[in-house]
Amino acid sequence: MSERPTKPRENVPARAKPVSGLRAWINEKDWGLLILLTILNVRSAYTTVLGARQLLPYPMSDVLGLAIQGMLFLVLAGLALAHAPVRKWALVVVFATACIYASFFTYYEELAKSADDQRQLDVALQAHAALVSAVYQPSLSRIDQLSHEADALLEAAKREGSNGSTSGVTGYGPVARKYAADGNAKKVEAEKLRADVDRLQPHFEYVTDGLTPDDVYRKDLEAWQLAPADWKKDDTRDVPMPVRASYVDLNAQVALLTPFQRVREGDLPAIVALGLAAMVDGIAIFLGTALEVRQNKTTWSDQVAKWIGNAKVSTAVVRTAIAKPAISDTRQEDLLLDDALQVVDLRIAGRASDFLTTFYQAIHPETGVLDFSGLQRHSNPTYRIAARMLVDQLRNPQLGWVQIEEGWWGVPEELYPRVTAWLGEQIRRECELEAQAAGGSVKEPERTLRLVLPAS
Repeated sequence: MSERPTKPRENVPARAKPVSGLRAWINEKDWGLLILLTILNVRSAYTTVLGARQLLPYPMSDVLGLAIQGMLFLVLAGLALAHAPVRKWALVVVFATACIYASFFTYYEELAKSADDQRQLDVALQAHAALVSAVYQPSLSRIDQLSHEADALLEAAKREGSNGSTSGVTGYGPVARKYAADGNAKKVEAEKLRADVDRLQPHFEYVTDGLTPDDVYRKDLEAWQLAPADWKKDDTRDVPMPVRASYVDLNAQVALLTPFQRVREGDLPAIVALGLAAMVDGIAIFLGTALEVRQNKTTWSDQVAKWIGNAKVSTAVVRTAIAKPAISDTRQEDLLLDDALQVVDLRIAGRASDFLTTFYQAIHPETGVLDFSGLQRHSNPTYRIAARMLVDQLRNPQLGWVQIEEGWWGVPEELYPRVTAWLGEQIRRECELEAQAAGGSVKEPERTLRLVLPAS
């Protein structure tokens, strides 16, 4: 067969050398969206760090908050895990959730922290008032009652002694003396009780300005312990020791659960704070998904041109197949279709199917990244040169099965099924040919592997 003439390449522009690293990233990104993403991440980092300070000690809070927000920015901007989309978005979900949760505390503090603190203090003051009413106030009332009773008895003793108002006998007799003794006893009891009240007054009647619910609880517990036993328990009352749950919101003591508790309670400021935190990070994620590499964007005209080219190639293949007679030898049939296809011959030591299997396994099933460096480190030297030649053919602009994206060799996502199907068919074909040769054993130390590639 005569060799097919090739077109002159004088006017074909040289293919630009792929740019990798930071320069490629700078050239490829949509700067408008990237600037907005940066602004949102700076704001989110600020609220994340402030919120983390309420959960963790300094400087651990700042280091962890900045690390999480920085990693989230790198992933959304395409600077990290670009070749592993599954792990990338799993990391985005985890880190974005952490940022939203930490930011909640910052927004909630700005919106309703003072009101929430005052509400908790009001609960503690209500518990304090209940303790004062049950323990301290009855003693004050008892003093007034004893004083009135003592005055009444002393007055009755005076009237009995002067005119015998009770017994009818004038003079300071037994009745008058009994009235006087009872009055003096009640007066002594009142003075003793007043001494206890004066001693405990600072523990029950104290200024609450600037106190926290825990401070109120500690003062009331101390007052209850100092109060006499008959103040806390008698025939009509039994005042238990103050419990912390009556003064302090125990749910708020676990800061990590505060967002859940406040939202579950229907606290409007908490719902708004959680919404603001989710909105900022949600917009950042939305912008991150909109950041695309400009060189991979395909216009409508490019797609139409590609469809027309594929249709022309398919038509040429069909015409050639119809015009030629049926041939049982698959290798001769491939040569007859050479006008519409590309043929590459590779010299392989050993089984050609093993080489194709190695090449197939070098393509990552999730990202399509081609481990070209791994192929070049293969122990079989013929594999290394064959892999290089095959990659050069697959990266041909007319075919484009292998491309460089952000410095990585890889198979485009939309072409991955077609490329792997072609490789699978070639592996099957070579296995059949090897099985036909000497019962499946390869006698030749080196043989030619002929691969037929589509024109585009």
